[in-house]
Amino acid sequence: MQTDKTHKLPGAVLQMPSVSVGQMGFHLIVWSWRNLWRNPRRTWLTISGVAFAVWFLVFARSMQVGTFDLMIDNGARLMFGHLQIQHPNYHEDPSLGYTLQTAKVLRLLKSYPQVEHVSSRAQGYALVSVGERSFGAQVMGVDAQVERQWSSLARLVVRGRYLQGPGEAIVGTVLARNLGIEVGQQVVLLGTAKQGGVAAMAVDVVGIFESGNNAFNRGIMQVHINDFREAWRLTADEAHTVVGIAKSVTASEQVARRAAIDLARVYPTADAATPVRVLDWPTLMPEAQQTRDMKSISTRL
Repeated sequence: MQTDKTHKLPGAVLQMPSVSVGQMGFHLIVWSWRNLWRNPRRTWLTISGVAFAVWFLVFARSMQVGTFDLMIDNGARLMFGHLQIQHPNYHEDPSLGYTLQTAKVLRLLKSYPQVEHVSSRAQGYALVSVGERSFGAQVMGVDAQVERQWSSLARLVVRGRYLQGPGEAIVGTVLARNLGIEVGQQVVLLGTAKQGGVAAMAVDVVGIFESGNNAFNRGIMQVHINDFREAWRLTADEAHTVVGIAKSVTASEQVARRAAIDLARVYPTADAATPVRVLDWPTLMPEAQQTRDMKSISTRL
């Protein structure tokens, strides 16, 4: 008959040598380094996986930021510009009477090396008529020679061409369809002048654009700014906005901050109010700013 045998360790007490925290840290590093190279293949696979994950995250984030900048730049070049200089009340209340003298503003913005293009705009509303058909539209008087260099609207003309001089107009595809007109036909505009009275103008449609936005195609019409000033009784130096296009979206933010400081010196006032206001792209395009902020937060999460 077999009996169980119990094996017992001798009753010796094991004592660890006393080491400092620094020595313990050094030994951990040495042991960890040795353990890494016990299986080099496993180590290199792990390093490669971590490196690829970090690279992919950096690449995805960079691509996202670049996409946002491209989206903002496209919106700016279609309509708003990267920044605008306006009468202080015009953005909240786009009244025809809120104008500014543009000579000093144009000269200041053109002096910035980060600004590529600067142009004046005058804007109002009118009834656009052809025969018995009439539709309301926002009429924009633009400096055609400047805006054709940067405005994407000039490249969205699907029939005809962009503005070249006075007496011409471009309209959207929806407005052209509603009026039943084609390139070469004349339209009559009737609005209210700055000091009251009738603002009347007859122009030839030289181009029809397609922006991809039906509201934009239906409600926007561009004419030469000199025609607008004459019909709406504005002076030769008067406009509602000065639009600036910078070399990049980031550069435009710097220009907007600098312009706000410089314009306060150009237009000194006795009170806190300023006769002009600088609007950057987040103010002009709040939806684009909200979209960028929302996507950035979701990326960080």
